[in-house]
Parts: sequence; C-alpha cells; structure tokens
Amino acid sequence: MRLAWLLLLVAACSGTDEIVQSEEDLAGSKAPNVGFTGTWNKVGAFIDCDDAPLLYFSNGKELVVGKSYPNGTTLAKGRPVLVQRAPGAHHSHVWVDADLYGMRGSGDQSARDDRFGKGKVTNATIANMLEVQRRGWVRLSCLRAALSSNALPTTAMAHPDGDAEPIATGKTVVKHVRSQCAISTSARYEDSQGALVGYRSYGSLDGSPIYLEYNTPSARTKDGRLGGGGMTWRYAADGEEFRVKATIVDDNVASNGKNDGKWAYGYLASDASAWGWLYWNCLE
Repeated sequence: MRLAWLLLLVAACSGTDEIVQSEEDLAGSKAPNVGFTGTWNKVGAFIDCDDAPLLYFSNGKELVVGKSYPNGTTLAKGRPVLVQRAPGAHHSHVWVDADLYGMRGSGDQSARDDRFGKGKVTNATIANMLEVQRRGWVRLSCLRAALSSNALPTTAMAHPDGDAEPIATGKTVVKHVRSQCAISTSARYEDSQGALVGYRSYGSLDGSPIYLEYNTPSARTKDGRLGGGGMTWRYAADGEEFRVKATIVDDNVASNGKNDGKWAYGYLASDASAWGWLYWNCLE
C-alpha cells in the first residue's frame, strides 16, 4: 500500500518541476542522506541453484530482466551473498551483493556470523570466492536464507525506514548519465572502521551502467555515527535523464580531486519511483 502511494505521489509531483539551468539555482534544497544500520538492511543467503545468473533490469520502467551482468556472470551453488531488504522483490528477483562488500575483512567475522550463522562464512570462504565487483538481481527461487530468523524479502519496498523520500516540488536541473563513467581511483572516503575505501564500483565497470544509491558512501546514521551508507538499489543506464533536486559534497571524502565527493539527488525521468543519489561526475 505504501509503495503504491509513493508511486502515485512521485508521478504527480514529477509534473511540477521548475526546470532551471544552473546548480546554483538549487541553493537551499535539502536531501536525505541517512545511513542504515543493524542486520535488517542486508540478509545473508546462499545460492541454491547451479550457476544462478546475476542480472540487471534493462528497462527501469518495465523492469524487464536483462542479460547477465557483467557479461555472462553466474553465481555457483553454495556461494554466500547479501540480499538487500530494499528494494525488495521485483518480478521474483531481489538485489544481491555477491561479494559481501563491507564484510570481507578479517575483522568482520562477527558481522558475517550475525547474517550467516557462526563460522558459516569464514576468511577462507572469502579468499576462495572469485570477486564479481558488481551487484545485480538474482531470482528468489535460487536463494536460500542463511538463518530461519532472517527471511528473504518477498515484496517490493521503494525506500526503507522513511529514508530517501522524494523532494516533491521545486527547482530541477536536468542531467544525463555520462557514458562509460569510470570514477577516479583517487576518490576515497573513510569507512566506520577508519579504512579508506574507493568509490570506483559506483561508476561504470567493464561497460556497465552506474548505480543509483539510497544514500552516499559517507552517510551517517540517525544518531550521528558514520556507517551504513552506499546502499544501491538499481542501475541507471548510459544516457538516462536524471532530474537533480539537490547536491551534496561528502564531508568524509578523503581525496581532493575535482568533485571527488560530490553527489546529486533526484529521480530518473524514465521511472518516477526511482529516487536516489548519483555520482556527480557521472552526470553531464
């Protein structure tokens, strides 16, 4: 019900944009950039099919399942993955992180235990997993929840916990996703453990489209702590029109390249329900 209401609201509001030519005209616009914490936002699961394809939706409007991504990527039976509760299930597929980003380090065993069960996914497990470097959609029937107490999502959820809601009306700058946008390796931020982490995976890799984000990698939690940022929820294809409502420069960016920490908040013109953040240097 909430999703239907949100879609109706956004569809209605998208027609009230006041198109302006300059980012300076957006001055004063605020956008949500709140981190997600706890185990609720990502569910541990295991691949339960032989060679399950990692897919993307080639058309955000119709949510058509596209080809495997990157080219021909399949996930082996038994591989541990993280399933995001949001965006939830779409056409019987859920959004999956096949590389367990944020839980790959030797100091992350307790986080892995929370999601997969004690000792089920170890450092040795991680070392023996070929890194995919992209997220994507996996069919629900090819997944098995790691814990009976932490079920996989079965319904769609546009935005979790009231975060990443639309800016209903106001000034808007029209941009388009830059083709083959490779994010500089100099663009880094400090994670909640104090380690410097790159932005590179948020841009194009091997010709892929870029991520639309729930929040930026430097998002802070509602109680002010760093962490829980960088949650992706779909791809934005090369050339897609993106309507910018606000911009932000992460205060936690740890590099000084031009606009390394800058992000734009808005929605995809082709899919008025798709609100979120895109990396500013990937727009033109």
